[in-house]
Parts: sequence; structure tokens; C-alpha cells
Amino acid sequence: MAERYQTLKRAYSGYHRNQAGPNLELAQVGPDTPGGEYLRRFWHPIELSSSVQDRPVALRVLGEDLVLFRDLSGNLGLLDKHCPHRGASLEFGKITECGIQCCYHGWHFACDGTLLETPVHPDARYAGRLFHAAYPVRETAGLIFAYMGPPDRTPDFPHFDFFDDDVEGRILYKRPSPCNWIQTRDNEVDNDHGYFLHTVMAGIQLTTAHQELAKINLFETHSGLITTQSRRVGKNIFVRINAMILPNLSRIACIEDGQGNMVFDRRGPIVHWSVPVDDENCFVIGWNTVAANLPDKKLNAYMDRERAAGHDLYTHPQLNFTFGQDGERSYAERQRIPGDWDAWVSQGPIHIHALEHLVPGDGAIVRYRGMLRDGIRAVAAGEDPKGLVSRVTRPLETYASNTAIPVPQASTLADDAALIDEVERELVARTLDGTYRDGYRHPRQEQESSVETDR
Repeated sequence: MAERYQTLKRAYSGYHRNQAGPNLELAQVGPDTPGGEYLRRFWHPIELSSSVQDRPVALRVLGEDLVLFRDLSGNLGLLDKHCPHRGASLEFGKITECGIQCCYHGWHFACDGTLLETPVHPDARYAGRLFHAAYPVRETAGLIFAYMGPPDRTPDFPHFDFFDDDVEGRILYKRPSPCNWIQTRDNEVDNDHGYFLHTVMAGIQLTTAHQELAKINLFETHSGLITTQSRRVGKNIFVRINAMILPNLSRIACIEDGQGNMVFDRRGPIVHWSVPVDDENCFVIGWNTVAANLPDKKLNAYMDRERAAGHDLYTHPQLNFTFGQDGERSYAERQRIPGDWDAWVSQGPIHIHALEHLVPGDGAIVRYRGMLRDGIRAVAAGEDPKGLVSRVTRPLETYASNTAIPVPQASTLADDAALIDEVERELVARTLDGTYRDGYRHPRQEQESSVETDR
């Protein structure tokens, strides 16, 4: 166990600070490492469907070098990158009707790894008897997923509810980060950073509602945890719920200004996974969505009002939140207005948790890391980790939503804070037990079904 960071007691004490190393239990992702074996028990998206056309795609995932291809019959294959004959890379292979041939001597592999023929070595007698390393893949919603764990423990492919969202369009992306994957996921459960990084440092990034500190809470779910941000916005109580699904999936509620009137609005979320490349690199892959049927005449969320005003939601700086999510801007620009990518990459290739000074507001980070450790140790003990999917019979519930409802302000700040907490608890309870479908109305809520926009 790495030594905890020692709080220094006087100025100019750099020489006396503790030295510590990374938490390898969490950080390592390769084969035969505790963290790598845990991650291999889940399906992971590895590439955009649009990137796999008429040529093989070389990629590195969970510390393994692989090649992904679509044969001429349309079947996907994911094989070890190096041909088992002489080690040439299959990224230079010839795609065939039923697989891929190595460029060097023509060894021919099916999508499941079966060696079909050895044309330059017809006397080798390996065809039909030798298998190259291969992994199963699935394609859905514009992404290609792989399962890289033990075949006899293959879970059902998780059909999340957001696969069925009614959307006008998905804006798909795959963004690399030169750092350990957990740094990007810590960022997702760290709701406190939204106030400073996304408003004080760069006020252009979020709506005015986010320029005030919110009350932050976390709640465990059957598949991970949800975090809440609750605040008063004028006449409204505004509660935003984001979800982290183990081990590496986030569903983020659409950016909202809290000035409209809607309950459990699940439209237009950000959905993305952080997939390890190796211990010191990862990529975030997923999509932003533009909801269908905007503006919705029954609702007046921020997205409805922005579309009604004629704004293009595909390039909208808040609703299509892309600013600061990669390292494409110049170094000087990123110093002046840093984004999420700059924050998590600047922590180093593998952030050293033992050097942190965590505070009560970091509770979601502490709990998330604890859930990862629990899952890693469960797999090491031969058990199934939390969040693993089996026997899927209906879409798997995820929880991101926005609620903004008119509730008269209490007479004192303390009473109003208690009122906001009460509303939040009720919204979370209904979210987790599925009764959000019945809506919600607080006893103190104004009778009008809508409220005049308070700008």
C-alpha cells in the first residue's frame, strides 16, 4: 500500500514531501493483472463502425495489439495483430470473402480465428486445426464492441436503454488521452469541477445555472452510482442526475439552465465509455445526441427553447459539448481556457492517488474507486463483479435526467436548503425504483403546468 501524502507544515518544504507510486491494482489493465482481468469481464466499445471499411484497422486495447476488420461478407473479426506463422502484422492483410489473409505468406484466418488455409505451405497440415487468437465482437448504435475475457464467462451483451432513445441524430466520437483510463472516469463523478473549470475558468462552456455552487450527493445503484447536483434557479428547484455504470460507462444529462419546467427529462444525453489502451493511454468513445421532435411543445427545456430560437443544436457549444474534450487546440489556448482533457491529462500518465488531499466533496471519487477495487477482488476470488450483465430480458435502466419544477422558496435559506434536499431525495427514489414514469409534483409546487422563463 502506497504511503499517504504527508501534509506539509511550513513554507518551502518541497524537499520533505513524500514520494509514492501509483496504485497498480487499479491502474494496470494488461493480461494477468488484477485490474486487467476485471475489465476483461465486460464488453467494451473499441471502434466507430464508420472507421472499419475496406482495410484492416490496427488498434491497441487493454494492453493487447489487435487488428479489426470487416470481411467481404460483412462479418467483423478481431484478431491478434501478428500472424502466428512469422509475426507479420495483419493490418497489411488482404480482406477476403470469409476472413483475412496475411500479406507475407497468405495464411488465411476466419473471423473467429480458424486457420482456413496456408497456400504457400500446403503441406503444413494446420488448416482447420490451428486457431489464431480472436475475440467476439458486436456492432450497435454506430459502435463496435468486443469481449476479451474468458470464453466460458462471456456475459450477455448489455442492451442499455439509451440504445433505444428517440433521437434525431448521434454525434459519434473517439478521443484519445495519454493517461490512465481512471483519470477520465474520476472526472465524470467529480461534479464539483463543473463550477470552477467550466464556469470560473471558461464561462462560455455551461449555462448560467452552473455558475452557482450546487449541493452534490451520490447514491449507489445496482450497476454503479449516480451523482446529483441540486440548486435553486429563481422560482425553480433544478436537480441534475448523472450516472456511472461500472466499470467505465457514463451517461451524462443534457446541459440545462433550470429555467424551464420538466420532470425526469432524459432527452439528449452524452453517453461514453473510457477504454484503456494500456496503463498510460486510453480513449473516450461514445456520442452526444440531438433529441427527436424538437422543440417539444409540451416541454420548455433549454434544448427546446434553443431549437425554437433557430439555433443549430449540432454545433451548439453547450448542447453539443465538445469544447475542451481533446488536445487539438494549441498549448497556449489550452492554458488560457483549459478543459476536462487538460485537467485529467495534466495529472500525469498514471495519477498517484496516494499524493491527493481528498476532501468531503470528493466522496463520489472515493466510492467509485472503492467499487472498482471491490470488483477487482471479486474477480480474483472467482466471483462475478457488480454490474456484470447476465440473462438480459429488457433494456437496462440508466438514470441521467434533468428536473426543473416551480416550487415556492421557503422563508429562510436553511429551510429552502432542506426543501431542495427533500425534492432531490424524492426524485432519486423515483429514479431508482422506476416510478419516475409516473412523474412528480411537490405539494408546494405552483399549480400552473408551466412557468414563465426566468432569464
